[in-house]
Amino acid sequence: MLTCPLFIRAVKDHLYYHNETFSLYFDDHFVIDNTVYALLSTVLPIITQTCSLIFGFMRQQENLKSKNKKANKNSILGLGLTAGSGGIDKKDDTTEAMSDNSDDTSDNGVG
Repeated sequence: MLTCPLFIRAVKDHLYYHNETFSLYFDDHFVIDNTVYALLSTVLPIITQTCSLIFGFMRQQENLKSKNKKANKNSILGLGLTAGSGGIDKKDDTTEAMSDNSDDTSDNGVG
């Protein structure tokens, strides 16, 4: 789509320099033709590209929202968790104290 204005300009220039009736017509309607060309070749592509960008961004945000809703729903139900065996891993202080490898015999007062 972005190459269409260049193609139209090339065709217009070819006709302008090789066809006498077209060059006379173009000279008589110079302002109108350039205005229409500018609108169709510059403004319209910029507007369509901007709209595409905006709507693509909106679609991406909508997809992220739906993924987050699904992830929240799955985490509430306990589905799809990656930690452990499907549940939430909770550290138990007693297990940690029992597995402590520090040697407290040096501080017990026995010589």
